[in-house]
Formats: sequence, structure tokens, C-alpha cells
Amino acid sequence: MGKEKREEVEEDAKEERKVKEWERESKREKEKEKEKEEKEKEKDKDNRHVSDEEDGNLTDDDSTTWSVNSIDDMLDAQEPHEVSDTWAQDLHNRIEEIIDRKRSSAEGREHTLMAYNHYLMARYCYDEIEGKISELYPALCKSIKAGTGEKEACLALRDHKHVTVKAAAIRAVAALAVYGGASDSEISDIMNEFLEIIESDGNLVDAPDSVEVVTAACEEWGNLATLVDDLEEESEAAMEAFVEQLESSSTSVRIAAGENIALIYEKSYTQRDSNDPEPTEDEKVDEYGFPLDVSGGFMTHYQTNEVVLQSLPTLIARN
Repeated sequence: MGKEKREEVEEDAKEERKVKEWERESKREKEKEKEKEEKEKEKDKDNRHVSDEEDGNLTDDDSTTWSVNSIDDMLDAQEPHEVSDTWAQDLHNRIEEIIDRKRSSAEGREHTLMAYNHYLMARYCYDEIEGKISELYPALCKSIKAGTGEKEACLALRDHKHVTVKAAAIRAVAALAVYGGASDSEISDIMNEFLEIIESDGNLVDAPDSVEVVTAACEEWGNLATLVDDLEEESEAAMEAFVEQLESSSTSVRIAAGENIALIYEKSYTQRDSNDPEPTEDEKVDEYGFPLDVSGGFMTHYQTNEVVLQSLPTLIARN
């Protein structure tokens, strides 16, 4: 090989080494850039968690004492006066965080949802959320379907393996019926669903003998019953179910059942009309000889059930 040819080969090899060195350097730079980007994301995520607690005015004690057994727990823990003056901007930030799930952890989403619920309970937020409903709805549904924790599921409300979530869902459905403008027939359908849960001791919703679920169903049935003018159609089956629950080992179930029995009697009482004739002696007592209050009204829709009378001593003894 001539000298000129040898020099040409050496020059080509030198150029090839330079190219490979440049490729290695470029690869190292890309790896450094990627590592830096990941650190920035992790740092941003940590900042967002801190922001969740600061902007939402939620302390560790708030999250520790949080409970879904009753909405009163959340109201007691987060009074409206705790909402800052910049609440509208804070709420906007929470909404954006709910919509952008990819940049938050399960714990961060729990704090965000708690803050969001806090603002909705403490303020009239229609104007703030109206334009975001189309984005909020699918984001909340995603929490319902893919929530990784019990608290996140409760806050978004889903049919879940945890009975606490199911009890929260029962209360949420009742609240939606009351404040969402449900029709009389829709309220009746919901009450029937709750009654089936009670009659099955929770088995209908895969929560067998769950005190939490049965209590929620009893209490929310009673809440919805206050909206019904005429309970005649629902009273007989409901009365039998509630009388049966008087035998429950749970105090909360017995109390809720007893309150509903009293409510049915109260709703069955109709004021006397001024044109009504004076009651006869037979109308002053029921079919079992118990005296009826005829001074201002009389029982019209519901006749005393023998099963109820037999169970009253049990109710009195236990409560």
C-alpha cells in the first residue's frame, strides 16, 4: 500500500473515531437532560403536594379525622369561615388539578378532592364550576373507576369493595335526589332501592350485615320520606322492614328504624277539616282499642299493624 493510500485510510479512521466520540457525547447529554427533566417533575410533584395542603387550608388533623359516615364530619372539620379571601382562585387551582390527573399521586388527589368539596360546601360556586363541568365530570368518573384508595373513591363516590364507600354512595344518591330536583316518581324509586337494601340486610349491594350500609339506607329512606306527601303506597312494606330491623344488634340501625316508624305514623296523620262531623265513639279508638287523638286530626292512611304493636315492647326495652 502506497504512502498516500495509507494516509487516506488513517484519515478516514480518525474521522470515524471523531463521529463515534460525538455520538457517545450526544448520548450522554441526552441522558443528563432526561435525568434533569425527571428530577424537575419529581420536584414539581412534591411542590404540588405541599400546595394541596396549603392552598386547600387542610391540615394533617383534618385528613386524619375525616370520615364519610356523615357529611357533618366534613362540615365540622372545615367550617366555612376557614375559606380564604382568594377562594375563587384556590378553587380554580383545585379544579385544574382534578382535571390533570397525570401530575398527581393518589394522596395528592385525595387532598385536592377534599379541598374541592370544602369550597363547594362553604361557598356558592356555580359560576366558578359552570364552565368546567364538561371537564370535571369525566375526571371525577376516572377517579370513580380508577381510584387507588378508599378515601379517593369515597370522595368521588363509586361502587366499591369498601362498605364505607357504599354507605357514602347511598347518602350521596339521597342528597342528589333532594338537591338535584328529582321528581316524585324518581324519589319513590330511590326509596324502594333503599328499602330493598334494608330488607336484604345489605346483601343487595354485596355488603352482608353491614351496620354502616343498613343504617345509611334507613336514615336516607327517612330523609326522602319527608318529601313524600302520601306514604300510603310505601308504608306497609316499609313498616314491616323497619319493625324487623328493631331486632338488629346495632343501636344505630334500631334508632334509624324506630325513627322511620314514628315518621310513618306522623305522615299518616291528617288534619281534620272544619266541615268534618264529630267522631263517633268507635272512631276514637283504633281496631285494637288504643285511643286516637281526635282533638285536631285523625289517622287516615295507615291502620295500626299488629306486628308493630307486638314489637313496641322490644323497641322500648332496647332504646
